Amino acid sequence: MMSKDIELFELCKEVSRRTTWEGTGYWWHETEYERGDVEIEQSTHKSDLRYTKSYPLYTSDYVLEKLGNYLELKHFGNSYDVTQYVDASMFSGSSDTPIKALLKLTIALCDAGELTNTDKENV
Repeated sequence: MMSKDIELFELCKEVSRRTTWEGTGYWWHETEYERGDVEIEQSTHKSDLRYTKSYPLYTSDYVLEKLGNYLELKHFGNSYDVTQYVDASMFSGSSDTPIKALLKLTIALCDAGELTNTDKENV
């Protein structure tokens, strides 16, 4: 199982809220306990527990397929920058891993209204 990366969890959670992308079959589970504690776990199945919310754990391959062509990925030291050009506009995301940069780009495209309903649906 992959390590718990809270930033990656939050980015996957945000992309799942903005799109209808189902992901690759790996899931984040966020469980809130009555005492206020929150536990984040990863799994290969979607949870059906009452106090647990499940979000897709997106992979670079999956997001690249969803975003399509005309992406530019650059690596500078400890940073990855991904850029997509749409008409005369440029959208980008930067982070310490390619998947986080891709998810940030996805959020930027959603914010700008550049992902159509078709783009937001499953392939």
